[in-house]
Amino acid sequence: MQMRNMMKLRRIFLSLLVIVLLMCVTAPTASYADRQANEAAEASEGKSGETDKDLPGDTTEATDITRRVKIKAKPSCNVNSILDGRNTSVAAVKKDTVLTCTSKVEVGGLYIETEEPAGKIIIESDETAIEANEENYLHFYVGGVDSGKFTVTFENSVTITNIRFLSKGALPDWVQIWEPAPPECDIMILPAHYDDDTLYFGGIAPWAIDQGASVVAAFYCDHRTEPYRKHEMLDGVWASGIRSYPVFGSYADSGLVDLQRAESQLTNAGITWDDMLERQVGIYRKYKPQIILTMSMSGEYGHPQHIIYARLAAAAVFAAGDPATFPELAEKYGVHTVSKIYVHNYLSPTDRIILDLDSPLDLFDGRTPYEIARSAFSKHKTQVSGFISWLKSPMSAANIQDYSPCEWGLYYSEVGSGTSTDTFFDGITLIKDRGN
Repeated sequence: MQMRNMMKLRRIFLSLLVIVLLMCVTAPTASYADRQANEAAEASEGKSGETDKDLPGDTTEATDITRRVKIKAKPSCNVNSILDGRNTSVAAVKKDTVLTCTSKVEVGGLYIETEEPAGKIIIESDETAIEANEENYLHFYVGGVDSGKFTVTFENSVTITNIRFLSKGALPDWVQIWEPAPPECDIMILPAHYDDDTLYFGGIAPWAIDQGASVVAAFYCDHRTEPYRKHEMLDGVWASGIRSYPVFGSYADSGLVDLQRAESQLTNAGITWDDMLERQVGIYRKYKPQIILTMSMSGEYGHPQHIIYARLAAAAVFAAGDPATFPELAEKYGVHTVSKIYVHNYLSPTDRIILDLDSPLDLFDGRTPYEIARSAFSKHKTQVSGFISWLKSPMSAANIQDYSPCEWGLYYSEVGSGTSTDTFFDGITLIKDRGN
């Protein structure tokens, strides 16, 4: 009896063992590598993110999930060109074009770059409808999409440079959410070209912002034959810490010619000195800067448009405060008196400034202004080839011999020359401190 029971138990055990082995053979298995890949995909898709950047308590960073999104355009356009992440490839979109977007991953928002102001766009899903880009910025983010299937409608014809789709979560630093131009600012920098702000003004924007100053950049050239450069400019200005949308340039790049030829180019294009002065006076009256920083009167290395813009910047300071000069602009914005104008590398007889651009900044995680400037210049991808050694060198701003961004001279002041030799702010009350 005992022997029979043992044999019975043995048969039951063997039967169960066979069943278990069959389950192991036929059941789908996931390798360690598969599990890692799945976990990484889930992390990149932002599945744990619950909120957008502007909501408190969000600790998960949104990630770029563009490759997970499928787009169909009606009427058709070159969708691949707007998904490749390059500034040099674009797609022309007709009025009322609709992009139907589908993704297995929930999309939190879209980051869009266009060649010209796109006007209003509408994003619609089963859950929501969003109207965006009232400011008409070239780079803008639309959040709150929170859907895996939606449409994007462009009400106007526009050339799209890039569209990037992000998961839900806190937005990464490269996403540009521009602020409207302030009614007045502490410092206005006047670079001639779309990378001069990171070279000859290198580090001044973060240096000033760290002290609580508001900064606006207003450019001279528009690089119309190199349309990708306006995107590099926006990326560079953003990387410098400026959040007020910059003033784009208005004039063609002359190239490195002599001053007389550059002036002839303007004349041949029907542009007079008064035309340029009117534009510059309008900028001063609209943005009402306390301090103007402009390029060298000698053009740094002799560039004629540096010289023209420096002369224009100085002339406009005096014209902006005169109600009889361009009275229509005075009626629109009011007149404005600039408190100071500093010129790059100017040997001022009364007030020379040597800025410290090599000390770490609290507001920028301990980076120095000069480090930030070099990082911002690297955004100008089409311009960096001649500056590779500079970008990689450990050089400090204080050691720059030619065209140092640290050296400035007072050209004109309504508030006296001051006694400090390391700041622009003598005699100036920052806007944030007024009334305190």
